[in-house]
Amino acid sequence: MRAPPSDRRILDFGSAWGFFLAVAKEHGWEAYGLEPLPASAVYARAKFGVTVKADTLREDTFPAQFFDAITAFQVFEHLPNPAGDLALLRRMLRNGGILLIEVPNIRTWSVRVLRSRHRHFVQDHLNFFSAETLRRLLTETGFEVVDEYCPTRRMTVRYLIECWAARCLPALVPVLRSIAKRAGAWDRVVAINIGDIVAVIARKLE
Repeated sequence: MRAPPSDRRILDFGSAWGFFLAVAKEHGWEAYGLEPLPASAVYARAKFGVTVKADTLREDTFPAQFFDAITAFQVFEHLPNPAGDLALLRRMLRNGGILLIEVPNIRTWSVRVLRSRHRHFVQDHLNFFSAETLRRLLTETGFEVVDEYCPTRRMTVRYLIECWAARCLPALVPVLRSIAKRAGAWDRVVAINIGDIVAVIARKLE
């Protein structure tokens, strides 16, 4: 993340425990968060010294054209009205400002193979997006899409087996656990990118 001028403001919409905001602050951004879970907001404020509001998004949550950049990591799939919330975020972003939205990707081979067993299908996921539908939502709300990518995640083999395999292939978990432990790989960190998450970056048009 390139260091911005000292007066640049960034909002992390759905900021959780504030880890991204901490990194943004370290790189010179004036960091703000919006998080509906009070415990997470309190932790972020106390641990990282960032400004986090414990609330849902409202029209007057922040002033118009207040932010230079807005991020939303794994949030839009939880929203009852993603188009309405996107319009509110657009109002709070300056003209030419940058928005990044990351969501689970519904159009991927792992969804086709696993179907209802895929980890995307949980009760609090109210909407499902592909790169195409997310781009369409952004362009219809007054944004110009400038980039998209599938993020690479890093996790331990332990997490991969106990969380991912336990949901998709539960019968194999004891075998995989035994193999990983014997190989000394149980706590090894691995990079995973199977295209099941997509991020789109867009610019606010005037």
